Amino acid sequence: MSQPSKPNVAASLFTIHQVITRALDVSIREAKTLAREHRPHASQQYGFLNYLTALISVLGVHHLTENELAFPYFADKLPELPMAVLTRQHREIFSVLGELRVLVAEISSGALGELGWPIVGSTLVATRNLWRPHIEIEERHFDVEKIGEMLPAPEHLRLIAEFGEHSQRHSGPPFLTAPFILYNLPPEIRAIMAKGMPAEVVEHLIPVVWKERWASMRPYLLE
Repeated sequence: MSQPSKPNVAASLFTIHQVITRALDVSIREAKTLAREHRPHASQQYGFLNYLTALISVLGVHHLTENELAFPYFADKLPELPMAVLTRQHREIFSVLGELRVLVAEISSGALGELGWPIVGSTLVATRNLWRPHIEIEERHFDVEKIGEMLPAPEHLRLIAEFGEHSQRHSGPPFLTAPFILYNLPPEIRAIMAKGMPAEVVEHLIPVVWKERWASMRPYLLE
């Protein structure tokens, strides 16, 4: 997805779509790999559980931000927006994410043995099957060009900052979710996303303070 040259709140939301779509694809492939291995290496399993933890948080908070901020803001500006359909889809995805969160906790605690990974895989597939048609509707109605012309640049910047602050406040742990967002994006889009994050996070916390805490996710992230 190409990025507009001017700030655009729709493009900002859709960048998170890119993050989540890639992460779901990566997670499904890895869950299938772990399901084939009778005794996955402990470090591999630990890194993937961290990756799933970040995915669950980012996806859930993205929909929370849309429910609480984006949809109410655009309700009168986009009267054709199928709000009831989108919020119903959000509830369905929240429900599956709840199942996935329980699975991650049970595997982390050792309560669920090697049989857990096939269940994780099928739950991720169910999530992706809900996710794809959902974002197709959103991206069709939140047309980037139309939204770009609808609002002045300062309002785009205000909304991007408001949505970003809301997401940061409700997601976590930040030492997983912040690098998860950046490094599920290709470098050119990552650079744009990084400009919207606090400089302290991008320049010091991620590469220095949090470096060892998210290092286990590196096999699943882009360079």
